Amino acid sequence: MRVYEGYGTGPPVYTIKGNQIYQGYGTGHPIYTLKGNQVYQGYGTGHPIYTIKGSQVFNGYGGGHPVYTIKGNQVYQGYGSGHPVYTLKDN
Repeated sequence: MRVYEGYGTGPPVYTIKGNQIYQGYGTGHPIYTLKGNQVYQGYGTGHPIYTIKGSQVFNGYGGGHPVYTIKGNQVYQGYGSGHPVYTLKDN
């Protein structure tokens, strides 16, 4: 799966392979690793940088306001209004 900016045009920003997220077309080392509902930098050590609760993404362990809201295959800032910041597409 690939992640594109905005409505999904142009080159991919990220490529998702299994539970790991890579920059661009998916070469090199992972920049993020998913473990359960949490997102970690690199290979998944240390503290989570994001926690996913339902369709919302929060900083760290999940307190405060959502950073992103996922609606279908699109990701919006905050509570999900306005234009999408990312669009996900199957490879």
